Amino acid sequence: MNKVVKTAFLIIVAILIFILLLVFGSSKNNTLFYLESKYYNSGNKIKMDSNEIDKISNESFILFTYNSVCGMSRPCEEVFDNVFKELKIDYISVPFDEFKKTKYYDTVKYAPSIIIIKDGEIFAYLDANEDSHLDYYQKESSFKSWLSGRVYFETIENSCVK
Repeated sequence: MNKVVKTAFLIIVAILIFILLLVFGSSKNNTLFYLESKYYNSGNKIKMDSNEIDKISNESFILFTYNSVCGMSRPCEEVFDNVFKELKIDYISVPFDEFKKTKYYDTVKYAPSIIIIKDGEIFAYLDANEDSHLDYYQKESSFKSWLSGRVYFETIENSCVK
């Protein structure tokens, strides 16, 4: 191979490696983590406003924001309530009008949504404007599966980790 072909080949390989690192290198959404231990309780819905959410802004928790009108065949709140009750995970509930006053509204623009907060930052969320997320809103097994790829369902004290 001549020098130009070798250089072009090396540049293409470097670009491909860079793209792969961008796509697969971020482990942010590939790592399970624990919520604050106080949220491993009995699956209660904790109603808050934007000021109360600001007070816990450095914690790890699950937030549900909703509109008063739901156009889905099955209310997603029912799906979420059932899963959280089963898993005994408490979660924060806030009306969308209040949610708009939080820092999380910069990222999540639609409701209803479940937002997983890790150390005060959005780790993952369900996008109400994304057709591929519909099953998570309507099927408990789908929502539980989505959630299981992001947070542990029990505290480290109660897990089987040795």
